[in-house]
Amino acid sequence: MSWLLIVLAVAAAAVAGYGLGRRPARPSTGTVPLSSDAEHVLDLLRRAHGAVVGVVVENNGPTLVTADGERATPQQTDRAMALARVALADDRRHRLDDPTVAVAAASAGVAVAIVFPGLVADAVAERAQADAWRLAAGVADQRALDDQRRHPISPADGLDALGLCETVDSAAIALCQSVARSVDRTTALVLRDEFSGVLGLVRVSLGGDRRLEGTSALPGSAVARAVESDAPVAGLSLQELLGHPRSDRRRGVEAGLAFPVRDGRRPVGALIVFGPPDRLESDDREAVERVLFTAAPRVAHLLAVEAREVRARTDELTGLPNRRGLERAITLLESGRAALLMADLDHFKRVNDRFGHVAGDAALRHLAGLLKRALRSKDVAVRVGGEEFALWLPDADLAVATEVAERVRSMVEHTPLQWNGQEIRLTCSLGVAATPGSTTTVANLYSTADAALYRAKERGRNRVEVAPSAQGPVILD
Repeated sequence: MSWLLIVLAVAAAAVAGYGLGRRPARPSTGTVPLSSDAEHVLDLLRRAHGAVVGVVVENNGPTLVTADGERATPQQTDRAMALARVALADDRRHRLDDPTVAVAAASAGVAVAIVFPGLVADAVAERAQADAWRLAAGVADQRALDDQRRHPISPADGLDALGLCETVDSAAIALCQSVARSVDRTTALVLRDEFSGVLGLVRVSLGGDRRLEGTSALPGSAVARAVESDAPVAGLSLQELLGHPRSDRRRGVEAGLAFPVRDGRRPVGALIVFGPPDRLESDDREAVERVLFTAAPRVAHLLAVEAREVRARTDELTGLPNRRGLERAITLLESGRAALLMADLDHFKRVNDRFGHVAGDAALRHLAGLLKRALRSKDVAVRVGGEEFALWLPDADLAVATEVAERVRSMVEHTPLQWNGQEIRLTCSLGVAATPGSTTTVANLYSTADAALYRAKERGRNRVEVAPSAQGPVILD
């Protein structure tokens, strides 16, 4: 198995032109035949995961199918094609578990689906789905490169596209691409978080290292100094540019020049132009600065809009998402499996009456901190209102959710709040619901978990109550 995965990674890199996992700025709509490399990689991916059918489907393009001639059935091929087209329609990942497991993932107009001969472990399906997305992204990336060669776009076109962008992410892509085409170098955009002030790398241009996205630029780095000094700052390595020790030596030394992005006197972030700083001609530097001068107000506006939206979904006291934030998290569910926990501080009124409302606020912040410590990275802790909280666990079943609920209950009971030299001992009650399991409808999770919480309160508090089981197909809407 391991040698297949190694070959898969190498071959997929050949398909993508620059590597796995990158989304192109603009997908190709041509009908260039899929390369033999793509066919080889798809077959390797299918065999590496023990699947019987693998397909690649493109918008307005060709379709590729690879199948195990001895085990695959026409119905499994049809199923793979149908699931791939569903993924294409909404650009999301999908999974089916009946009668066999099938997974699909899409990226920029390309979808890959894999069908197994039977039921498989969740970890196997998740790895296959991740590899399917990488292959889809690689094929889409190559399509975008081919399309760009056939239909070159001027930097001015990129700035025109920036004016049409409605999200920070799309604006970051347009800006990176515009500068990259202007100076013929890879670029990356780092933006300043409106709340924390942290500088985070948002996007790289086509052909850049997508693994850098999400990396922060530390104080003292070339990027941070560029933002502070309002002047370009050179970094002779990736560590100098961002301030992090380089953990992946395969990247090699990545020098670059960080240009400040400012809206008037207000710092917005920095744009990195990779490559030897001393070889960037003065005309190219001036071109970059002109582009940034024009683009910065639009990027700043989108950042402000995004900040307002985040603020509208955030509880000011605890910093957790609010009820609107929970509703948004639920809409992002990609499968039919999830759990919701409702938690409520016991006897919260007594805390307010005895110690004051300031202590009550501290108790709520204390619980919020404990909830964040108990959850996985993809889970979401929410303050619904008052002393009531919710915990959203995507891709978790009832057993996992119950275990998390008990861990939270125990943490609250055994971690008292330190307040003005006193210990305030707290407990909480929790209700647990999951789909499938407690309900067949994701929309009913909230009321089902809330009913379980009510029973926990009725039966003595400081306890976990699990919603009764339900049977039937899962309904996402």
